[in-house]
Amino acid sequence: MYEFLQQDGQQPRRQVCLSCGRADIVTKSAVYELKDTLTRDKLFNAIGQVLIYRQEIDKALKAVVVGRPSTDHVSDIILLAAQLGVEVWQWKKK
Repeated sequence: MYEFLQQDGQQPRRQVCLSCGRADIVTKSAVYELKDTLTRDKLFNAIGQVLIYRQEIDKALKAVVVGRPSTDHVSDIILLAAQLGVEVWQWKKK
């Protein structure tokens, strides 16, 4: 993900230390929380993390959760996350 953002010219920063935790990746336009697989539990956790991190850094940033799809049925959670302003990207390795 870091390399993808770098190639896109976004100048990502990794593991950004905050008072409330550590944001996985931060760019000028977004905060990214990365999970290996988007299970139900990991998705709930990531949504909370990225919202808190965005609140501390800059409320105007996009909040994005990124991870590989899982066998868990999470489409309803993804739709509800979008209503909270959180994008969920399901990353498929080639």
